[in-house]
Amino acid sequence: MEFTPGPNTVRPLTIQTDTWCSSGAFRADGTLVQTGGDADGAQMIRYFAPCAPGGTCDWVEDAQTHLQVRRWYASNQLLADGTVLIVGGQGVFSYEFVPPQQSDAQVSLPFLQATLKAPGDEDNLYPFVHMLPNGNLFIFARRDSILLDISSGTH
Repeated sequence: MEFTPGPNTVRPLTIQTDTWCSSGAFRADGTLVQTGGDADGAQMIRYFAPCAPGGTCDWVEDAQTHLQVRRWYASNQLLADGTVLIVGGQGVFSYEFVPPQQSDAQVSLPFLQATLKAPGDEDNLYPFVHMLPNGNLFIFARRDSILLDISSGTH
């Protein structure tokens, strides 16, 4: 649903795949990049761009590009260049980019798995990710954190 506060109106929107436990980030132009979810939505990339008052914009699901792995309970972070970084997910210990970088591969992030300490621990759901002024990322999961240099992949 799209809510417009001034006239207090609601407009239904259409989404085709399951967004339960997905994540998103806003680009500078106001476009919401929504990734992952459950079932048929787990590898989807969706966009919702704002439209003019009275417009009929709607969700656009990317039919050409998908996430490299199923991302359920992942976190998204907008980077300085406008790329969206997707970190973790249920049973996923890596990150990837939207749009994909030169190689379409996900990048391993062993830190996420290393924070699983108790028997039966399986996940770091929605790890906290914050971009610092120098472009590095502060990532916090459970009781541990790292500084990740996204350009080199080192921490």
